[in-house]
Amino acid sequence: MAPSFSAPDDAEVLQYIDWLVKHKRYVVYVGNLDVMLTSKDIDAKFGYFGAIANLMYPLNCVGLGMGYAVIAYYSKFDAIRATRAVNGLLMAYLYAAATNDTSSVNVTDDTLCISNVSMLLNEAIIRDVFGVGIKCVTFHWHVYGYRYAVVTFDTVTDAVYSMAAFNGIDLGDGFRWQITRHCQKSLGPIKPIVLRKHQVMRRNPGYVRISNLSKTVNEKCLYNIFSHDGIISEVFVLRCLGRHMRCAFVCYDTENAAKCAAYRHNRAYIKGESVMVEHVQNELVQVVPVSVRSTCVTQ
Repeated sequence: MAPSFSAPDDAEVLQYIDWLVKHKRYVVYVGNLDVMLTSKDIDAKFGYFGAIANLMYPLNCVGLGMGYAVIAYYSKFDAIRATRAVNGLLMAYLYAAATNDTSSVNVTDDTLCISNVSMLLNEAIIRDVFGVGIKCVTFHWHVYGYRYAVVTFDTVTDAVYSMAAFNGIDLGDGFRWQITRHCQKSLGPIKPIVLRKHQVMRRNPGYVRISNLSKTVNEKCLYNIFSHDGIISEVFVLRCLGRHMRCAFVCYDTENAAKCAAYRHNRAYIKGESVMVEHVQNELVQVVPVSVRSTCVTQ
């Protein structure tokens, strides 16, 4: 029989995942769920995509959800369809994060995990923040609903310095970084109780990213330029420890307005600099076959 529990710890969840994989279930992990959702809500939402073999939706001591669910389907097709449909979907008041991938992340002494990274940030921004030699940057989704980056530095010294210098920073997008050394045997870089102290809501699809800005450009300047394309709800320039990062974001009330702005302003000149304007889109996680999955959930 599958393990059963109401408020599982890491070991119990890993045991449950292991049981599902051994029984050839196709698993979808969903995080960033509103705690007011019930197991019936989850079953109704995901049952639409196919027959559910197993469903784990843990509750805390007062009967509220813990913010994530593990849904196992009999059919691989149903699992893929559910992941693509739900990832980035607004459920209650939060944008859900769904993934099929359970592969482990190999982490060495020169590697750090940055938890709670907003969807607005890309590899170029991560590299610019640290300003030291970086071998590679990869992004992942955790079952608890947050996006995190795995950054491998050229040297261990660079990794140690970066962790001390940048842990806890907020670039202005409302997401405070938690930088840790990742343990493959855990469910992720940080626990849900820590995660809830920071903003983890996924951004809506109305954002555009503006890169290669002049350091003299501020929020008022951008608002005056981009407000002609639609109603703007938010404008902010990324700053790292007070340093202008030459990158900013504008949020429109609709996705169509964001796409229009990206089309109109890409490669335009703002204060003498040719800028790159991109529509920030929701990510879809690639599906990993069951045969090569690990029993350690890291996304």
